[in-house]
Formats: sequence, structure tokens, C-alpha cells
Amino acid sequence: MQLLTKKKLLLSLFLIFSLFIYLVSSLPFYSGDVKNHHAWAKSILSFGSFGFYEREIDGFYPPNYPPVIIYLFTLGYFLYQKIYDLSWYLNLSLQFFPSQIIPFLEWENTQFAFLKIPGILANIFIAWGVFLVLPFL
Repeated sequence: MQLLTKKKLLLSLFLIFSLFIYLVSSLPFYSGDVKNHHAWAKSILSFGSFGFYEREIDGFYPPNYPPVIIYLFTLGYFLYQKIYDLSWYLNLSLQFFPSQIIPFLEWENTQFAFLKIPGILANIFIAWGVFLVLPFL
């Protein structure tokens, strides 16, 4: 029983560490397409998904990705918005809140990193699955 608990703890630490490393390493790098993904996600949150593929978004390419990934981009941007709103609220409410977090969250690359979270989580869970299967090989 103790071995199982130790394995779960090790696995949990692996997942948290992996997510942290992925997010930190993804901050300085992005392709130009990510700006389109960001604009598409903002458009869905602002105007909904009805007629999304016919919608013109000034300065960006029209959407050309399948709906599932568009919704994943939207989920990433929604998560970013909620974390930013919570951080801003805490910054105004608590004197001991580290205010340096706000400019970091406002950095464009941080916003783009949140769009990558679904892909990052997929990679981590695939690695987790391999980790769980290895003892049976």
C-alpha cells in the first residue's frame, strides 16, 4: 500500500514539474500563427461561436483550423483571463501580493503560452501513460 502511495506522489510531482517546465520553456518561443489563434479565441469569447468561420477578424487570417482546436485555444485564453482577473483582484485587495506578476501576465508571450496548455497537457498525459505502462513490459 505504501509503495502505491509513493508512486502516486512521484507521478504527481512529475506532472506538476513537467507542466512548469513546459510553460516556462514555451514563453520565449511562438510562431506567427499563435497571434491568429489568440485573435480567434478572443473573437469566440466576445461574439460566440455562431458564424465564427464566416467572421472577419481585422488584421488576422480567417479561421482555418478544425472546431475542436479552436475551442481548445478559446479554453486556454479563457483560463488566462480568469487567472489575470484573479491576480489583478488580489493585487488590489492584498498589500502583500507580488505586484510583479501583473506585468508578467500582461506580456504577450504569457498570453500565447496559455494557448499551448491543451497541447502541453496532452504531451504530459501521454508521458504519464507510458510511465504507467512501463512496469508491465
